[in-house]
Parts: sequence; C-alpha cells; structure tokens
Amino acid sequence: MTLKFKAFLYNFIGFIFFFLLIRMVVSYFSPVNNLITLLAVGLITIILAPKFAVVKEDSGDKIKMKWIFLQGVKNVD
Repeated sequence: MTLKFKAFLYNFIGFIFFFLLIRMVVSYFSPVNNLITLLAVGLITIILAPKFAVVKEDSGDKIKMKWIFLQGVKNVD
C-alpha cells in the first residue's frame, strides 16, 4: 500500500467518522432532513476533520497530519 493511498484512506475514514457523528447530533436535535442540512454538515465536517498528506523529506516520504484541535503538524508514520 502506497503512502498516498494510506493518506487518502485516513482522510476518508476521518471524514466519514466526523460526518456521521455530526449528522447524528444534528438529526437528534432537528427533525428536518434536507439537502441544505447535509451540505451544512458536510461543510462543518470539512473544517473539523483532520487532514493527512504525504510530505517528502530528506529521510524519505512521511505522512503528516494537521488538525484544528492540535497545534502544529504531527507525524503519523
């Protein structure tokens, strides 16, 4: 498995986790289920979900994570 695919997979899993979590919270408090609600939840998820990327360094390629709740950039692999 390449590092780019791993980073994509981490992004996808993080997005799905936060999307479902926020979607359940919104649907619990608001019975309205329409396209605007889904788009709002998707936008909030894009902001809150961690971002993973492959960065080329002198020692080789590494997966880095940036998240709104953590300061700086963290190494994943």
